[in-house]
Amino acid sequence: MSHALDLFLDHIAQAGTEQEIEDALRRFVVERGWTYFHFVWSCGVASQSCVLDPTGSLGNFPAEFLRRYVDARYYEDDRVHQKCVNGVLPVVWGEACGDQPGPRQRRIAREAALHGLVSGVSAPVHGPGNRRGVLSVARFRPGAAEMTQPQAVRDLHMAALHLHDAIWRQADRRQTRPDAPSLKPNETACLSWAARGKSSREIGALIGVSERTVYFHIGNAMQKLAVQSRSQAVAAALRHGMIQA
Repeated sequence: MSHALDLFLDHIAQAGTEQEIEDALRRFVVERGWTYFHFVWSCGVASQSCVLDPTGSLGNFPAEFLRRYVDARYYEDDRVHQKCVNGVLPVVWGEACGDQPGPRQRRIAREAALHGLVSGVSAPVHGPGNRRGVLSVARFRPGAAEMTQPQAVRDLHMAALHLHDAIWRQADRRQTRPDAPSLKPNETACLSWAARGKSSREIGALIGVSERTVYFHIGNAMQKLAVQSRSQAVAAALRHGMIQA
């Protein structure tokens, strides 16, 4: 595994947003000598055009070519696309067409080249629950031999697998983690001291309010956090990053 791949895997493991993931991918692609990259992911029943009805996408492939690809239904004849939909191994462009590409394949390659996509590799990922993705990299001139050597292609495939996992983790986090409620400063302060084991009387003395007022603030926090006890409120506030233990 290359040093560039090691750094990429470290960066996306720590990434907190899709933008950070895309930035890490861009650095990886550039360091490996590629000019363009495109990652598209989708979830649903597999079909011939699955990667063209995406849940999301990122990258810097020319938008004009992507629109043309869809409008002209090139995916119906693009053997790279077909291999990615139906297979799990990376596909080197050109090799996918075999020895005798037809007129339609030649047209796709010619139009891609006009937009700077001369040579490339596409790595499909097929995950659980019909979650799929394809990472494609390309450059505006014929690829050097080392870019399509088995180890380089394996590194790209490994990058695609981890990228796919990172993207879907982000998606799951957005869907399963509701927006954190907003607590007032006194409510946060009371929970912060409660997390440190202080009693209501001690908390009141620390923040300059009565014990009864502490109960009031913690009760409000419990209601906002939709919990039934002080300990649950502390746990929820810690989980949402509102306080620190």
